[in-house]
Amino acid sequence: MRTPSPHSRLGFLTFGLTVLSAFTNAAPPEHDIVKDVAIIGGGATGTYAGVRLREDYKKSVVIIERAERLGGHVNTYVVPGANIPIDYGVIAYNNLSSTFDFFNRFKVSLQPAPTPPWVTKYIDLTSGKPVQPAISDPAAALGAYAQLLQKYPYLVGGYGQLPDPVPEELAQPFSKTVAQYHLEAAIPTLWTFIFAVGDLTKATTLSVIQNFGLIQLKDALSGGLQIPTRLSNSELYQKAAGLLGTDVLYHSTVVHSTRGVNGYTTLTVKTPTGEKIIKAKKILITIPPTVQNLKPFDLDRQEKDVFGKLTWSNTYVAIVSNTSIPDGVSLVNALPTSTFNLPKPPFVNTLDFSGVPGKYKTTVVGGKGLSANDAKKLIKKGLKLVKNNATVPPTPVIEAFASHDKLQLWPSPEDLKAGFYKKLYALQGLRGTYYTGGAWASDYSSTLWQFTDAILPALAV
Repeated sequence: MRTPSPHSRLGFLTFGLTVLSAFTNAAPPEHDIVKDVAIIGGGATGTYAGVRLREDYKKSVVIIERAERLGGHVNTYVVPGANIPIDYGVIAYNNLSSTFDFFNRFKVSLQPAPTPPWVTKYIDLTSGKPVQPAISDPAAALGAYAQLLQKYPYLVGGYGQLPDPVPEELAQPFSKTVAQYHLEAAIPTLWTFIFAVGDLTKATTLSVIQNFGLIQLKDALSGGLQIPTRLSNSELYQKAAGLLGTDVLYHSTVVHSTRGVNGYTTLTVKTPTGEKIIKAKKILITIPPTVQNLKPFDLDRQEKDVFGKLTWSNTYVAIVSNTSIPDGVSLVNALPTSTFNLPKPPFVNTLDFSGVPGKYKTTVVGGKGLSANDAKKLIKKGLKLVKNNATVPPTPVIEAFASHDKLQLWPSPEDLKAGFYKKLYALQGLRGTYYTGGAWASDYSSTLWQFTDAILPALAV
C-alpha cells in the first residue's frame, strides 16, 4: 500500500481543520417560533388566556392544541339539513363579569338559560324499569347546603387558601356530610351539577363543593345561568380562532421540552407539517396535569410527586337518535337499591331531550379506566333497555360523540389532609411554568376565566 506523502497528509489535515472550523462556527438552528408565552391547550382557559395576553397585555403567544378546533369541552352538533345547533358539552355559563366580558369581546350575545319544559322520568338503566322517586321539597336542604358553603368562602376562587390543617369535613365522604346537614332532599338538585364525581358515597365534600359551590348555587336558584342567544357555544370559539389566526397550532402536541434554561423554555412540537421548535419566555399549561399528560415537559421530582397524587374520572358526551323515547321526555338514570338512588359508576347519567325531534343528549361517567368504546357500549345497552313498549325495539344511533377524559381531578382524602393543594399551588411559576384549568379551581368556564385572570399579570412580566 502506498504511504501518503507529508504534503498530502498536511493537505488532509488542513482540510479537516477547515471543515471542523466550519461546524464549530456555524450558527445554531433558528427557532421556528419565538414567543413571550406558549399556551398548552386551546380549551376554555387556553383560548381565554391567549386572547387576553395578546390583545390586552400586548404579549406574543402561541396556542398548541391537539384537536382541529378551539373550545375543549364545548361540543356543538349541527343537525344535518336543518342547520340547528345542539350543545352537548358545555351548556351554560355563570352570571359573572368574566362571562359577559369575554362574550361581549366577540359580540356573542347571551340570555338567561330557560328551564326546559320537558317531562322528567326516572328509569333504572340496568334493567329498563321505571323508578318512582321520593319527592321532597328541597328548599330546606338547599338552605342547609348554602350554610355549609358559606363556611368556606375562600373556595370560590380556587384552593390556594385552604387552611392547614384542612377542615375535616372537607376531606370526609360527602355521604357523611349529607347526614350531618340533612341534605337528602337536595340530592336530586345537586346531582344535576355534581354527577361527574361518580360515586357520591366516596367523593369528598370538597370535590362536591368544587362542582357546586356558592356561585353555582346562587345562579341555579336565581336563574342566573347564561347561554348564547344563537344557542351555539362554539360561536365564541370560532370567533376567537378567527382573531388568533396563525397563533394557534392545531393537531399539534408537545413531544419534548427543556424548561427554564437561561430564561426560556424550548418546546419541540409535532405538527401536521413536521416538527417545530418554539422558544418561549414562559409557558401556561391548561391541560389536565397528570404525570402522563406532562411527560414531555421535563418534570422534576417535586412536580412528579405532586401531580402523581391526582386521580380522576372520565366523562363522555354524545348525541343519540332512534331511541324510542317520546319527544319532550327526558330520562334520569336511577338505581333504587343504591344510596340516594344514584347510579353506580360507570353509568349513563341522563337521556335529555334536545328540543329537536328525535335527538337526545347523554353523558357517561366512569373511572380512569373507562374508554370511549366502553362508554359507547353503555349508551347502546341502556337505550336498548328503554323500549317504551315498542313492538320492534329500534337500533339506537350515536350521531356525535366526544371525550371529556380527566374531567374531574382530585387527590385522595389522605393527601388532601396532608396539604396537597398547598404543594400544588407552590408549583405556579416554577421553571417559568404556570397552570390553570379544572385541577386548580372550580371546573366551570366562568370561574376558570376568573382564576386565569389572577395569573395573567405574572405571565405578562
